[in-house]
Amino acid sequence: MKNTNLNNIQRVRAENISLLRHLNGGHEPLAKKLNGIVNWNYLSKMCLGDMPVEDSVARQSEQRLNQPAGWLDRQIRPILNATDEDWLLISQILALPPEAKSIARLIAAYAAKRGEGE
Repeated sequence: MKNTNLNNIQRVRAENISLLRHLNGGHEPLAKKLNGIVNWNYLSKMCLGDMPVEDSVARQSEQRLNQPAGWLDRQIRPILNATDEDWLLISQILALPPEAKSIARLIAAYAAKRGEGE
């Protein structure tokens, strides 16, 4: 039986590694930055989803690229494809002071919990 959650994480990591390839100027510059963690060929296979992005590789890559721990596990595609209305909301939340962000997190957790009970 396949582990769907694991497959989802690997899909998300592959998409994010591919995104990082573009953000870092292409395959070669990213491969150079990740030298010692992965080689050129392994990087290609990770981007295509042909090879898994192991936890240790993900965390080392994030650290090397100055990304927060867990960044490669985030589903970024919905943010990239956000509607104008959703993007405005995201931008407004990001601009909030820390105290207001804490309140927004509580509201989101409450809404998610209520959604589970329906």
